[in-house]
Amino acid sequence: MWPGKGLQWWCQRLGIAIMHILIPFIRSSRSVLMLLLLMLCVEHKAKQSKEIVVERVFSFFFHLSF
Repeated sequence: MWPGKGLQWWCQRLGIAIMHILIPFIRSSRSVLMLLLLMLCVEHKAKQSKEIVVERVFSFFFHLSF
């Protein structure tokens, strides 16, 4: 790692890069919403327990599927 760049900075850059790569391949708006929610959960997982984040992701996917 370069000096002055923390782990959170690197995670944000990696997330942005992954989104730029994946979005052109995603066809439906539902998939885009799920991807954005997943990135949001990953960004905030340091503040919350892992179980809460996983529970929110699964409940969101469940609501979108019906």
